[in-house]
Amino acid sequence: MPKMKLTKTSVDGLEPREKPWIMYDQEIKGFGVRIGRSGHKAWIVEYRPGAGGRGVSTKRLKLGDVTVLTLDKARTAAKTALAKARLGDDLADQREKDRSMPTIAEYSAVFMKDHVEAKRKPRTAEKYQDHFDRLVNPQIGNTKLHLLTAKDVTGLHLRIGRENGQATANRVLTTLSSMFGYAVRIGGFTCPNPIKNIERFKESFQERYLSSEELAAVGAALIEGESVGIPWDVDETKPTAKHIQKKNRLTFIDRFAAAATAVACSRLRVNSNWRDHVREGARQLLILIGGGGITTLLRQELESEHYWVRHTGLNWAFVRRDDGIIERLAAIARRPIPRDANGKPESEPYLEFHQAMCRLAALGADSILVDILLETGVTEVPVDLASLRAHQGPLPSVLTEKAAATLANEAAAENELRIALVIAWLSGKADLIPAVREVMRKADPASSVAGYACIALHELGDESEEFARLASKLARAKENAHWALNALANLGDRGTDLLLEWLQSPETALRADYEDFVIRVLYAHSATRAQAVAAAVAACLRNRRLGDAPFDIAAEATDPTLRDQILDKAFAVRSFIVTEPLHAIEGLAKFDMVRAVDAIELALQSHPKIERQLCRLLVRLAPEAAPEKLINAAVMTERESWLGHILTDELPAVFEQHANEALRQRIQREK
Repeated sequence: MPKMKLTKTSVDGLEPREKPWIMYDQEIKGFGVRIGRSGHKAWIVEYRPGAGGRGVSTKRLKLGDVTVLTLDKARTAAKTALAKARLGDDLADQREKDRSMPTIAEYSAVFMKDHVEAKRKPRTAEKYQDHFDRLVNPQIGNTKLHLLTAKDVTGLHLRIGRENGQATANRVLTTLSSMFGYAVRIGGFTCPNPIKNIERFKESFQERYLSSEELAAVGAALIEGESVGIPWDVDETKPTAKHIQKKNRLTFIDRFAAAATAVACSRLRVNSNWRDHVREGARQLLILIGGGGITTLLRQELESEHYWVRHTGLNWAFVRRDDGIIERLAAIARRPIPRDANGKPESEPYLEFHQAMCRLAALGADSILVDILLETGVTEVPVDLASLRAHQGPLPSVLTEKAAATLANEAAAENELRIALVIAWLSGKADLIPAVREVMRKADPASSVAGYACIALHELGDESEEFARLASKLARAKENAHWALNALANLGDRGTDLLLEWLQSPETALRADYEDFVIRVLYAHSATRAQAVAAAVAACLRNRRLGDAPFDIAAEATDPTLRDQILDKAFAVRSFIVTEPLHAIEGLAKFDMVRAVDAIELALQSHPKIERQLCRLLVRLAPEAAPEKLINAAVMTERESWLGHILTDELPAVFEQHANEALRQRIQREK
């Protein structure tokens, strides 16, 4: 292995031989110049990745041609490569991976074949393919997948917006985002999604009226629904078809419901989050009439290609237990959920999954619900599934037995355990408590398995000392503190004692959001009220606190500095925390009622997001003066406000409740 001190002169004097050869540098181990048979010279560096040693194969990395890269820069590059190799980075391997990374055009073909065409409707696949063929690949198709930047995507978005329309540009971003989500989820792509933070164009949606031909088709369908009935559209090849009844697959529509159904279904073409009062009015009528009209509307909404139309259907799907609706809910819940580079699910697809799972639980589709959990592997499930399906009775025994077997299996994978824990808390069966408790005992307090086990034990009603101890341990893990503290809050005196220990631990200051919750739980118990007030004072006086300070509790102390702070917060025109002025005013009322009422009058003008709570607080603090002050506030408010609605629809009941309470107190005093 020839070595010499490499200089520009010595390198220029190196001659080619019959075979390529390398002259190594005496100063930097592994650094050298490679001379080819033709005389071509290139800087190289050789290293052993990771910890090194003779058990690791040597790798060679080309740094650049001698005619392009100077000796000094080559030395610097060699030192950098060797340092990174010692830290675990394999630059040669990374370069090979970069070269093998597909281009946008290449990966779009894989995405279309393996995902879109296999799992999406033909119309969706056709739309995606058009986006790639006509708009994406001609512009950025040759770019490597991992080299696409947000700047590239922004330029593409603006260009398509100018040439093809802003709505089309937004749809193309959705297509690209779906592809990158698939790459992260399936293809092992680790780079950040470059589409994630690209701002979309604002779209103005236009309402379209039905043509004469479309109106005639709707009329014919309504006549059919009133007379012979509309046959169900059932795909017998789907797994869920076995749950649908075999006979009488017809939907009949009342003639009044038919008109309302026609009106509602004619307004499903606009993808807007604005409330459609016509459609919602027709919906209310269909719910009151009953029959198949509301079923037809919900089915069409759940089948819509528009997100906001499906969103409305998901909000109302629980009002009708229909096999067709359950089938459509299951289809929505089974859709893949794209994830970002940190593994977090994207908001809109996850929201649809969340809503669909809640509706399936409320409708009692237990088998389908569990099948979806097993098929999709999604474990970020709604916590209130158990309460939503509780009226349906216990889960089928075959499901709970399978969950029990998984919980008892020490070799079970983490994802399998999470799903088994979800089934356990859905079941409501107390005999699963020991197995779930054992899983929680063995799990890492910061793991999702421990959090799911805590939720399951809480839902199953475990009140044991061991659960309280495990929950207290879990409360010190940032990842699961929320579930553990909520469980302790429902474990009676023992839970209260452990919450007090948590509050007094030095770690609490780092979790201000949970601290507020614990203070309020402790304040509700007379035995720990004094400690809660002291903790509330300390929390309010901490300047770095970013959460919602419990001023209403801290005001019971006589600290003059704190009372000045409460006064300032109560009369603040702007507040970073929405409910902070409300709690400050509640605290102010404990030592200065007159100023508290004045603060409410000011807050009604400057804090519209809490005006409902402010109105109720004013009625409670000053019931005699409240009507006049609220009417004046409603008249003076120039912005769009709910004050008029609150005055006419809500406060009469509040006044009546307050009057009844005042009368009850008077009778008690007379006795």
